[in-house]
Amino acid sequence: MNSPVRTLLVRIDDRLIHGQVSIGWAGRLNPDFIVVLDDEAARDAWENELVCSACPEKVKAEVHPVEEGTRMLLSGGHAGHRIILLLRSVASARRLLDLGFPLSELNIGGLHHHAGSRAFLPYVYLDPAEVEDFRSLATRGVRLVAQDVPGNRSFDLAPLLGAEAG
Repeated sequence: MNSPVRTLLVRIDDRLIHGQVSIGWAGRLNPDFIVVLDDEAARDAWENELVCSACPEKVKAEVHPVEEGTRMLLSGGHAGHRIILLLRSVASARRLLDLGFPLSELNIGGLHHHAGSRAFLPYVYLDPAEVEDFRSLATRGVRLVAQDVPGNRSFDLAPLLGAEAG
């Protein structure tokens, strides 16, 4: 699929835009936009404003529901621009792929402890449903790269999950 989308990074981080993204990744990748695809943040005006306020001054931030934002990007929204795409969850990443987004690599930057989860890395805690979603992404050819900040070591998450790459 030839897509107008030009993502520099597609990242899952349950905190969305924060220091690691706005200073670390945006500082390294120099995007034009940070696009957050998250149904909850898009519904809540306060959270939407909070998320966007953490964006670097020279970068534009937007928050969209997953489906609406994916359609916008696939139809040429922000064509030619450099984009960091942020998701809060692996379920959102799976929806992104299901909607036809050309997802070849996914950065897993922060999924913190929550009910039923266990640590795979110090910044990646997953519950059984999330493990299955990541395994599904891996079998569909998505490279799973766990890395919290650009200067730190990256890890191929698929072997840690017992996933077979597609």
